[in-house]
Amino acid sequence: MPLPKRNKQPIPQNSQDDKILQKLNDIYENVQEAFELNGSEISNLNHNVKMLQDLVSNQNEAISALRTEISKLKACSENQYLIITALLSEINVILKTHLTPGLEKQKYKELFPIRTQEELEAVENEINNENVGLMIATIKSILGSGKLQSNFRELIDMPLLLEYNVFGLQGLKRLPNYEKFTGAIYRKFS
Repeated sequence: MPLPKRNKQPIPQNSQDDKILQKLNDIYENVQEAFELNGSEISNLNHNVKMLQDLVSNQNEAISALRTEISKLKACSENQYLIITALLSEINVILKTHLTPGLEKQKYKELFPIRTQEELEAVENEINNENVGLMIATIKSILGSGKLQSNFRELIDMPLLLEYNVFGLQGLKRLPNYEKFTGAIYRKFS
């Protein structure tokens, strides 16, 4: 609040009291100027405070909007995660259905040609109800569409093959004793 304005009256310069009055008058003018200056500074400060309050309010609104957007993005990413997980699950099933048999067939293909008695016994022991279809498919891919007689050495190496025949005659071993293996061969042609 500014001080009231005072009327200036000339002060005589010779007396001591007059000097004191002059000094008081100067002090009064200085105080009045200081109040006027502080009043404008206060007005500026009030204006600056108002601007800062508006700025903080705008920033709070922006933060609130960002939080809303983050929540939406989080919900969207959770939905995408669920979709991706479901798709990966389906892909996994498809891969197991279509790729695994090929890999298994490739695994069994590496067993041929059989070179030793031990390998023949290992193949016989490998065949079971779960993989007999894959073993037949492997034998079919090895023999192709040719005749059994011309491609049989692709299944059993010639030196081992010379130790066997179908009936076990002439001191040779009987190949049908390996029932699972010969069964898979016969089923290739059925």
